[in-house]
Amino acid sequence: MKRKLVYLFLTLLMFNTLGVRLGKANPDYDMLIITPNLFIEEVEPLKDFKDHTSRPTVIATLDDIYNDYPGVDKAEQVKKCIADYEENHNIKYVLLMGDVDKVPIRYFLVETYNPSEQGEEIQWFAYYMTDQYYADLYASVGGFNDWNADGDDYYGETYRVAPSKDINNTDGVDFHWDVIVGRVPASTESQVTNYVDKVIDYELNTYTSDPWFRNELLVSGVGGSIYPEEIDYTTEFPPYDDLEVLDEIGTIMTGSGYTTTKIYHFGTTLVPDPAIINTELNKGAGFFTVYSHQDQYSFGDGVYNFPQNMTGLANDGKLPIVFSLGCSPGKTGPIAPNEDYLDTSAALQNYGITYPQPEAGWTAPEPPNVWQRTTDQDAVPDYLLVSYPDRGSIAFIGSMAEAIPSVCKPAAKTFHQSIAGGEMILGEAWKDVDEHMVVNFPLDSNWEYCRRWLFMNLFGDPSLRIGGLLDKTSPTTSIEVGEFNYVEGNITYVKTPVEFTVTSEDSDFERALYKMYPSTDPHNLWLEGTSFTLYADADVEYTVEVMGEDTSGNREYPHNIELVTVDNTPGTTTVSIGSPKVEQYGGVTVTSETLFTLTQTDSGSGPNIIYYSIWDVPPGDRDRDTAPIVPDQEYTTPFTISEPDKRYYLDYRSYDNVHNLENTTTVEILLDNSITYAELKNGDPNYLKGTEFWVTSETPFIVESFDLPAGVETIEYTLTKIGTSYNSVPVTYNGSFTLPKNNNDNEVHWLIEVEVIDKVGNTKTLSQLVWVEDRAPLSYLTYDAHYYEPGITDYVYVSSATNFGFEPTDTFGANTGVGVNYTDYSIDGGTLIRYTLGDTFSLSGPDGVHTIEGISVDLLGNIEEPLVREFFLDNTPPETTLGVNTSSGMVLEAEDNACGVASTLYQINGGGFTNYTGTFDLEGVDGLYSIEYYSIDNLGNEEPVKSVDLCNFNLTTGTHSLSLLGNCTISNLSSDENEIEFSVDGPSGETAYVYIMFPMINTTKLKIFVDGVELVPPPYPIITSNGTQYLIYFELTLSRHSIELEFGPEPPVGGEVIPKCIIFRKLLNIIIFTVITILSQLFVKNSGKLKLNIYNFSMQNSSHQ
Repeated sequence: MKRKLVYLFLTLLMFNTLGVRLGKANPDYDMLIITPNLFIEEVEPLKDFKDHTSRPTVIATLDDIYNDYPGVDKAEQVKKCIADYEENHNIKYVLLMGDVDKVPIRYFLVETYNPSEQGEEIQWFAYYMTDQYYADLYASVGGFNDWNADGDDYYGETYRVAPSKDINNTDGVDFHWDVIVGRVPASTESQVTNYVDKVIDYELNTYTSDPWFRNELLVSGVGGSIYPEEIDYTTEFPPYDDLEVLDEIGTIMTGSGYTTTKIYHFGTTLVPDPAIINTELNKGAGFFTVYSHQDQYSFGDGVYNFPQNMTGLANDGKLPIVFSLGCSPGKTGPIAPNEDYLDTSAALQNYGITYPQPEAGWTAPEPPNVWQRTTDQDAVPDYLLVSYPDRGSIAFIGSMAEAIPSVCKPAAKTFHQSIAGGEMILGEAWKDVDEHMVVNFPLDSNWEYCRRWLFMNLFGDPSLRIGGLLDKTSPTTSIEVGEFNYVEGNITYVKTPVEFTVTSEDSDFERALYKMYPSTDPHNLWLEGTSFTLYADADVEYTVEVMGEDTSGNREYPHNIELVTVDNTPGTTTVSIGSPKVEQYGGVTVTSETLFTLTQTDSGSGPNIIYYSIWDVPPGDRDRDTAPIVPDQEYTTPFTISEPDKRYYLDYRSYDNVHNLENTTTVEILLDNSITYAELKNGDPNYLKGTEFWVTSETPFIVESFDLPAGVETIEYTLTKIGTSYNSVPVTYNGSFTLPKNNNDNEVHWLIEVEVIDKVGNTKTLSQLVWVEDRAPLSYLTYDAHYYEPGITDYVYVSSATNFGFEPTDTFGANTGVGVNYTDYSIDGGTLIRYTLGDTFSLSGPDGVHTIEGISVDLLGNIEEPLVREFFLDNTPPETTLGVNTSSGMVLEAEDNACGVASTLYQINGGGFTNYTGTFDLEGVDGLYSIEYYSIDNLGNEEPVKSVDLCNFNLTTGTHSLSLLGNCTISNLSSDENEIEFSVDGPSGETAYVYIMFPMINTTKLKIFVDGVELVPPPYPIITSNGTQYLIYFELTLSRHSIELEFGPEPPVGGEVIPKCIIFRKLLNIIIFTVITILSQLFVKNSGKLKLNIYNFSMQNSSHQ
């Protein structure tokens, strides 16, 4: 569990992912890790662990190597990178992190020629893998050793001519290692993690004093020969050579205090069996040496099959170093040309050649590609080192091809002797083997030793501290962050410059090393000091690494890492202004109900404190004497502004958790809690009647309003009809409105309610009671009693004495209107005349029909439909005439062409006026009579009194002369049975109208002669009859005329003929009637008298007598 926690901690760190390139001035390193970019993240924890356990390590990625180093192929580029780091950075160890499908491997050529009778034969030709190519950096004569000294591109050739074992080292392979190389055969990220995890856990948690570590497991095969048959085992190796070798190794180890557990095919209680081996390994063994037949998947002869048997292995935390004495356990790739392999052009090849082959016509197979990216193979190191995170081994040493005792035995013994002698660095112990082999065996001249030794390779970390680190208690430090820091969760925020102080309670603490860098740009420059300051402008995460070092040079691991996030940027405070509000005029208009919410956001250390204040002076106009309305205070909850309406300034700022102070932000606030102005106005017509306001349905109502600063948002109005259930829904005001039209004769009482709403919801309500009247007044025309209305005509008869007036009204029943404003009238379409209430007027002008038109207007301008009345003006009195009927009665006839005669009055000789009711007669003695008469019409128009003077005469038949008032003379009156003759003498030149009335006679004999000339119609005489009497009418010009009437022989009906003659004439504009009544009894016995009545009428303007 400890191992997992350490690794988890390390994987959270960020490190430099770039390899150190040629020519860069960098410190010395102990180890170079070469890895594909794919594994960089997984490798970094191992580098960090090595760095902090006094083994500085650097990583070089293959991509960088291929970009920065020359070479004929990728393997040579890798080797040149290693040479660069060895020469310039003094590396000792190289860890190849990746199997042959990830990190290139060098193939070297092994050739055997065998002369025969048939000619030269190719006895053996094969390409083998070795990582010793990367360890041999320099040639024995100096300079870079490319293992291709002859330039034929066959690397590391070991060439011999059989049967001799001598070789010609044509490529100058130098077996002295310049660096120690180990490979981790990982092909995936998880496999890399498995191994890195194992190394860190091993070095931290393995102790040389652990009993399990001080035990070595020695395992043999099942007996019999394990080497190629060409070797003479009977003379060179005894039958139980494997057991003897294992015993020798056991003796070496036990001599240094180690224990051994032996599992042999002969002579031991434990026998080679997978279950037994798993049991012993699970108990723990620091070392595991096996001497048996082997292949790349197993320790042969059924000793242990790794794909099958590792499931029973559970040795987590007790990982051994495995040394194999057997063939091909480390064969992680193909041996060419008889296995599938990629040639130098990456083409897949498998020649399947059998040997020997005649040299003649021989063509060498294509050399393998150094990067077998698709043909790598699983081998024992894969299973032991990387396949499992919790079992296997920590390192493996073994052959990548065939093995022989002459190489394996000294190698194994020397390795154990080095460890037993106290060498606890894996790579150093392995290098001791190389030095022993170089000194004691002819590697550069003997075919067997050369190739067999090159097959042997180390799998694992060459810098591994065997038995774990000696000093696992590295010094510990504490980092104290200076002022203005804030910790939230696992993040520490700082405001720079910030000082860091390093302390340690370890008694052997000697010094502190530190480095600071942006976490995204790490570096490896360590500085010394226990107090240091970080200066940074950008708000980024910094990694502060502190590594304590004790007096022994042991450095703190894991070293103290403080991730600090620089926060030099204050938070941002925003104000959220609730409703109601409106943004305008460069500010925000609100009310005292508007909530202000201040929110601080800070992407760094986080929000802390917000302060705010309220001013009525803008920032630029303030001085030190300016006081805020609301003093600076800490914001805790949303607030409102309850001040008089005007302009304010809200200042706010905040501190974050590392005390960065935000610049003050000012927001202009316009406080508006009321409608500035609103008034309901109305247009015309309108009238204020006392306290009552009257309008018509055409009267526009206008809402005038303005509001500062918010501005009016909307205006709505409702109309309520008083006394009814009518109530309109709110209507949006749009310019003006009117009230509904009143469609009856009653005025309507309305309540107008207007609500003005500004943009922040302030309201103002306006209301007005109004009376609506669309009804016009009525004009009543009055006139006094001086009129006549017969009822049978369309007219009312009036005279100029008739007084007219108007009585206009706006009141109808119980409904009192607004009132009449004025009445205009006109007569006969003339000019309108303003009528004054109470005044009268009359008609004038000629008699006839006259029109009076009246129009009344009320106080709202409602105009009446014109009142038009026609009157008949009658200022002319009747005309009365006096006549005589057939019975000699006096007849008064009055005529009036207008309103008609009301009455006719007369008097005789001043005897008093009496209403004329019918014919009256003048009977009496001869003498002078005066008759006065006049008529009155229905309007009271009174005719001037007329009078006639009457002379009454009784004459006998004959010739007489009578002067009538000096005006007319009738003479020569005579008659006989057939005729009447008389003469008329009057003023010359005037026209007289002569009427002669007499009883019915035989008119067929009637003739009229004037001055002896008979009147023959037409034109005259005109004769009419009423059935009992004839009337003869004709005209003549007055002078002296003789008039003669002839009746013929037949007597008149009734016997007595009493002709009546009436003569009218016009003189001096005075109408004078002269009536001559001739009373004569014609052909009547004993009668000889003729009565003549003469009347003189004159129209006079006289009072009634």
